[in-house]
Amino acid sequence: LRSITREDVVRFHQDFYRPGGAIAVVVGDISRPAAEVRLNQAFAGWTGSPSEVKTFLPPKLPEKRKVEKIQRGVAQARVLFGHPGPPRGDPDYYAVRVMNYILGGGGFESRILRTIREEQGLAYSAWSSFSYGLQAGVFQAGLGTRNETANRALDALFQQIERMREEPVTEKELDDAKAFITGSFPLSLSGNRNLVTFYTSVELYGLGLDFAERYPGLIRGVTRADVFRVAKKHLHPRKGILLILADNEKAKLRY
Repeated sequence: LRSITREDVVRFHQDFYRPGGAIAVVVGDISRPAAEVRLNQAFAGWTGSPSEVKTFLPPKLPEKRKVEKIQRGVAQARVLFGHPGPPRGDPDYYAVRVMNYILGGGGFESRILRTIREEQGLAYSAWSSFSYGLQAGVFQAGLGTRNETANRALDALFQQIERMREEPVTEKELDDAKAFITGSFPLSLSGNRNLVTFYTSVELYGLGLDFAERYPGLIRGVTRADVFRVAKKHLHPRKGILLILADNEKAKLRY
């Protein structure tokens, strides 16, 4: 960071902050012609085509799990595990969405939180998530627990990720996940702010303006076999990076 100069920042701005390829989404009580007039007025002096977008090779998984430990005199250990995931355009996206809801993205309905908090009382919060980009994505799972229970909580976390890869989910888990995802979807379209966010993503990822109508059906079409397949393909509990911030003397970490 110290090596970055003002000239570097200016050059970056000139290369990438250009109108060519930009997306403008307008939601509200305004017609398209009126919106175009205002946009053209506001950005009249903005010119230029974007620089060529670089294509990056997908990040590689480590050959084995890497562990980084940070010593802090804290009362609660914080754990974060992650590895590369699929990009938004991957056809597995919808099955992964359902799979992760069951694993750790569904709050109290998810296996991770139910096991670690409700059954074992080891953490207040425990979760997993997938985030997506144009060329790659990220899988993450995390929790916070007392130093003295960090090993047990980590064991439970990785057991649930492994379990997802080793046995199919139940029909009830699948049905409940699909019902929640499709049932809560209309909330993402409520209000102008949510609509702007939604349609910006639709345009960015090339999903089509009918995506809102198609999305529930894409989720409903996910099967138990799909969930099992994408879990084995996109979850790698033994090859990611594990970051642990804890009081190591109290935690006595085995990881």
